[in-house]
Amino acid sequence: MYVVEVTKIMGKVTGLAFLLMTAWLLLASLLLGQLHSHPFDVILAVASIVVPHEAMHALVAKIVGGKKLSMGVWKAGKRIVLGFYVCLEETLPRNRWVLVAAAPLLLSLLAIVLAATFNTPLRGYFTWFAVLNAVGCSGDLALILYAVSAGKHVSIKDGGYYIGIEGGTPSPKTLIVLNSLAAAGYALLALYILMMLLTPLATMKGSINVLGVEIAKMRMVDNVVVVSFSQWFYALACLMTIVSSISVLVYSLKRIPF
Repeated sequence: MYVVEVTKIMGKVTGLAFLLMTAWLLLASLLLGQLHSHPFDVILAVASIVVPHEAMHALVAKIVGGKKLSMGVWKAGKRIVLGFYVCLEETLPRNRWVLVAAAPLLLSLLAIVLAATFNTPLRGYFTWFAVLNAVGCSGDLALILYAVSAGKHVSIKDGGYYIGIEGGTPSPKTLIVLNSLAAAGYALLALYILMMLLTPLATMKGSINVLGVEIAKMRMVDNVVVVSFSQWFYALACLMTIVSSISVLVYSLKRIPF
């Protein structure tokens, strides 16, 4: 049995998480426009994700034929609790297991639909639930990549924070894909940090120009200071993300044997 542990690929999963966060924030902005939310919306979303997320895993596992389910606690060391998970005590065919692993993404889709449909005080909560739940699926999606690349006829033993693959082994291409996606995610993280650093500067100066090109500008919206970034900044963000992803892809192709 080939075992893949989330803890062993955490660097790649974290990069994938930032990539998923960006994708869902973009989706939310396209559907909802400018997102106005309260910090409490984020706190409430974080506090309410784990139970429905794991319940979706359990529900779909039962639907596709899983008979023995159990709940586990994921710890770092003996005292630090990282999270909770549902695991299967029997193996499932790959395609059935993929449905189980991907099921919580339906919650993000439902939350986005609710946020777009109902203009209520809960819109910010639904939006952040969708985004952060998708981020929480990053480990599941990484494991899905490994399982899918191992072949059509393998079976999967789901241990919650790891999977065991019976009947095949993942393709080396999986690692290349994950490395590339993670690099894009970390490039986006760097840009988030840059935006956080530039925002107070733009607030103080009114605008920020680089080589004569305005990249950030402060404006007032309903008596609230808002810093907006220009299309040139976002073009640079796209370029950095693409370059980072391609660079790691080329590096991985040279280093990982087939």
